[in-house]
Order: sequence, then structure tokens, then C-alpha cells
Amino acid sequence: MGRRADFECKEIRRHGNAEGEKPCVSVPRYIQTVNICLSREISVSLWQSNYLRMSGYIFLDNLLFFAHHGVGEQETLSGNEFIVNLRLKVDITQAMHTDDVADTVSYADVYEAVKAEMAVPSRLLEHVCGRITDRLFRDFPLIEEIHLKLAKRNPPMGADIEAAGIELTLQRSL
Repeated sequence: MGRRADFECKEIRRHGNAEGEKPCVSVPRYIQTVNICLSREISVSLWQSNYLRMSGYIFLDNLLFFAHHGVGEQETLSGNEFIVNLRLKVDITQAMHTDDVADTVSYADVYEAVKAEMAVPSRLLEHVCGRITDRLFRDFPLIEEIHLKLAKRNPPMGADIEAAGIELTLQRSL
């Protein structure tokens, strides 16, 4: 026979229930009572507590670069268009509280880092991805995980193809 759950709901809002407002949600007291009232006026900053850590995803879609990556001499001389898509898992706990860009990862700064790495010629797209991910993990300690897709448009391979490339996911080692 399992433990009897002792449920309790304490208001964490400044004002009492308004008509049509959703009720509090509670978990059993023996686990840890955490009450979330679905309201716009929350007086307790849950993300400041030790009970809640928030991760979110910052994404940059379809960044277009002209670069000189490739194995063939023609690719390195004439260059080609490349498309980068990034999805960064980031600890946003502080930023949710402070509303300060210094407490998160600025996607403008991420763009500049990717742009700098794309400007360095490489033979393999895997090498470009490695440089990009190394730099992002080094420059932005709040990044927990990187999902990166790098595609070369119209690659010279004798086929009617829109793009070819590499897609990878890396997690920061602990």
C-alpha cells in the first residue's frame, strides 16, 4: 500500500481567485509542496528558488553565408552559399528574473561567432561544425547543448540537389 498523499494548496498570488481564474496545482507534501497558480500576478519568483531551474532554446534559423569550404579546388576558389541553423539549449533561470541580456546568450553575439568561423576556409563541413561548436561552448558558458545544421547549397556533385551537409547535436561535458 502506497503512502497517502497529503495535498495542500497555498496561494502564491497577490490577489484572491478571480472568477474564471484557474486554481492552484499542488504536488504531495511529502515530495515537496510546489504550488503554481496560473495567474499574471505572481508574487513569488519560482525561478529564484532551489526547486526550479529553467532551460530554454535560443534558435537562429537559415543564416546565409558565402564561404570557401570544400574538398575540390573549384569549391575553395569560387566559394558557395551555406545555410546554418542553430538551436541552443540555454540556462535561462537568471534571465527570466533579471530581464538582462547579460544573464542569457545574445543571439546577435552567437551570429557574430558563427560568422567569424564561417569565414575561415575548411575542406570538410565537419571541421567547420567542430570549430563553431567549440567556439560557442567556449564563449557562452550558459549553453548546455548545441544542435547545428550546416548545409552547402547546390554542391558540385553531378546531381540535381538543393543542399547537402551535416547535422549534429553536442552536449556540454560536465
